[in-house]
Amino acid sequence: MQMLALRPQRQLLQAVLLAASPRIPVTAIRQPLSTAHRLYLRHHQTHPNSAQPFQPHHCWRCGANITSPSEIFCGRTAEDIEASRDKGDEGCGAIQPVPPGARYGNVLLPRSVVETKNEKLPFDIDVGALRRRFLRLQQAVHPDGFEQKSETEKELSDQQSSFINKAFQTLRDPLARAKYLLNQVDMKVEESSSLDDPELLMEVLEVREQLEEAQSDEEVAQIGKENEGRMEETISKLSEAFADGDMDRARTLTIHLQYWANIKRAIQEWEPGKRVELKH
Repeated sequence: MQMLALRPQRQLLQAVLLAASPRIPVTAIRQPLSTAHRLYLRHHQTHPNSAQPFQPHHCWRCGANITSPSEIFCGRTAEDIEASRDKGDEGCGAIQPVPPGARYGNVLLPRSVVETKNEKLPFDIDVGALRRRFLRLQQAVHPDGFEQKSETEKELSDQQSSFINKAFQTLRDPLARAKYLLNQVDMKVEESSSLDDPELLMEVLEVREQLEEAQSDEEVAQIGKENEGRMEETISKLSEAFADGDMDRARTLTIHLQYWANIKRAIQEWEPGKRVELKH
């Protein structure tokens, strides 16, 4: 009975390991479950957002070649799902693990939008088209549609659904998108990141003071309107920086945007007489 209970877990580990590295011998899956679990952790702790390149691998069920990180189902890519196309002649249609090296753009952005370390990174995207594609993909992979499937397929649908949801939440927001794209070239912006820019810091402190001294919703609304203008201007400059491939400037502007996003959050949480707390 114990062996029967472990079989679906081993099957899931095999699926993920085959996606993580086509060079891992299948015999590794026959080792004790604890060993296989350590292999799983070692190969899947790598965040899908990392710059690790995608490697073609094999379907965990039928052994067919998986040649694209957008191949969510064996023989069926994100583009096929969006266009309501069935799987091709090759492939069994089984849901696949999210492979290391998969990037958010692989599933939610058109193929024409390149998202690698060696090309200009995309910043301007059609958020409406992004949302439409997100909804189609979530419908295809949502765990509710896998209730009658095997335990392996249930686990993989959870994984794909989580990845697609996080991809959408990241790419739809300009600040999160900028941080994500910078992370692809090892230029992280943390919540605590700051700049030695006295002029910017003075402006932020002045806005904070205005907010603390505000006495009415009308005053706060005006402060919010001015802050939205700063955010839009910063986003426009970010677009130019990414288009020019100027990652240093893009990082600086992303930190600027983070300051203004914190001001926006403080505006949303404003109460008369309440002290304004900013993270920077």
